[in-house]
Amino acid sequence: MTSPRRGARIAAFATAATVVVSPLAMSATAAPELQLDQSRKTYIVQLDDAPIASYTGGVAGIPATKPAKGEKVDTESRNARAYEVHLRNEHAKALRRAGLPTEAKVHEFTVALNGFTADLTAVEAAKLSKSPDVVQVWEDEIRYADTATPPTTSG
Repeated sequence: MTSPRRGARIAAFATAATVVVSPLAMSATAAPELQLDQSRKTYIVQLDDAPIASYTGGVAGIPATKPAKGEKVDTESRNARAYEVHLRNEHAKALRRAGLPTEAKVHEFTVALNGFTADLTAVEAAKLSKSPDVVQVWEDEIRYADTATPPTTSG
């Protein structure tokens, strides 16, 4: 015959075992649903070379494109066009170094930012972010202005 104390301990153990084992059993059956997300999203990739607006030289055969103080960037100059070709080649190299197809590239930025957007999976974006010439990779997202107070001027 089982003592009342021992019966209570057995019941408590059985309850605890059910609480611990049940989530494990559920997660084992749910595991196939928890596969890595392979969907493609647009990511913004920033590279470390200066964009046309701030390039001060350094690439063999391509003089500086940064405008003098008070001047505007001349994106149509021969130097700017040559440097733009250089930057676009660097974009393609960054993708190839990460083992990614250059066709993943959607849009390129060369004037105020040196970078591009690409349709990638999260794994591909993480792989690209480890490349030595990549400064930052972040998912493109829509952001909305959210102010707590209205502007003080009304025009």
